[in-house]
Amino acid sequence: MSEPGASTAAPARARAAVGAGAAVRAIAGVTWTRLWRGRAVWIAAGIAALPYLLAAIGKAASRGGPHPAVGQAEVLSLAVLVMAVLPPLLVASAVAEELEDKTAAYLWSRPIARWTVLVGKLVVLLPLAAALVAGGTAAALRTLGPVDGGAGLTTISAALAAGASALGLCAAGISSLAPRQGTAVTIGYIILIDLPLGVLPAAIANLSITHHVDTLTGRDGVSAAPMIGLAALALAWGGLALWRIRTAE
Repeated sequence: MSEPGASTAAPARARAAVGAGAAVRAIAGVTWTRLWRGRAVWIAAGIAALPYLLAAIGKAASRGGPHPAVGQAEVLSLAVLVMAVLPPLLVASAVAEELEDKTAAYLWSRPIARWTVLVGKLVVLLPLAAALVAGGTAAALRTLGPVDGGAGLTTISAALAAGASALGLCAAGISSLAPRQGTAVTIGYIILIDLPLGVLPAAIANLSITHHVDTLTGRDGVSAAPMIGLAALALAWGGLALWRIRTAE
């Protein structure tokens, strides 16, 4: 014989799971609608187009010359800077909203878990950031011609998309700690800490997201170590954001 409470435990868990899924879908829909009504997505699209503009200008400037004015290395360097700015621009403010006092009444007046609000927003914003960064850089590289090195265009695009997603989760984690200045602090962290760490010839470079992206887009092609490192850092930052959202009062 089963205990009286056992027969109701499974249906209760099922209802909770369905409720969480419905909440995530609802928040994702609202986020998508609000995104296209604001200016952030258009600013992000303009930033994402910078590598293509650089490649187009360089190709026009070098027409008829023996050497290209802009090469793959310059485009990828600019793509890393785009990757440092674009994901925080889209993600940081979304996380900050959930921790600001002005939204507390809204969140606590509705029977939904706070983490579902964060996940619902990230479901929309992370793929968008990844697509913009990867798409803008892919267009730039196609403009220049055949891709050099061991990593092909598909590999480079996938690495940049993964890096943008990881930096988006980094923005979520940092913004959960500093919600009022989340965008600025995240961009500062990436440029002043993550990027310099990535160029150090030591094991500490593995703590840098941009280091793993640079490895994946380099001449050696794809290997397991940078993929694992990138996933671990993304999970760590995302876990911090979820923990902070769940424990916020």
